[in-house]
Amino acid sequence: MNTEPESQFEADPEAGAESGFEQALLPAQIHQAAGMVAVHLDTTIQDAYHRLESYARSSGRDLDDIASDVVGRRLRIESP
Repeated sequence: MNTEPESQFEADPEAGAESGFEQALLPAQIHQAAGMVAVHLDTTIQDAYHRLESYARSSGRDLDDIASDVVGRRLRIESP
């Protein structure tokens, strides 16, 4: 029997790879950009993060660069 308390950073297998500890390791600017995209598109943080990743892949740019442009209001991720 495991008596240790569950960590707040344990990954939820149903929430996707961006939950728990993995999400905490992302740079703050990517979190901020995902939050901005989530509010703009009225969606979840996970969906916003995936949209940022997709945009970065399709444009051939680094996710950090995309996040910087979103936070700096030089780029606006639109809904498909």
